[in-house]
Amino acid sequence: MKTIALCLASALVAAPLFAQAPQTDDQKTLYALGVVLGQKIATLGLAASDVPYVSQGLSDAAQGKKPAVDMPTYGPKIEALAQARAAAAAA
Repeated sequence: MKTIALCLASALVAAPLFAQAPQTDDQKTLYALGVVLGQKIATLGLAASDVPYVSQGLSDAAQGKKPAVDMPTYGPKIEALAQARAAAAAA
């Protein structure tokens, strides 16, 4: 899970920094990983204003920093958020 978080954090944080397409095989593979991870969270219907919070959480976790929120409180709320957004998208 930490590897996934690191990869997604890298994709979310670095994406605005690179205006050019990936060049090397490693860059292309990492880009493909970012696409796959992005597709996995696309069901959340993230708005542009949501992305910095997701990115910061991923970055903090990948760097071993203490979460900025109480995870026992907010971790369980992820499923409810996903369900609410899926319901809104279906409506």
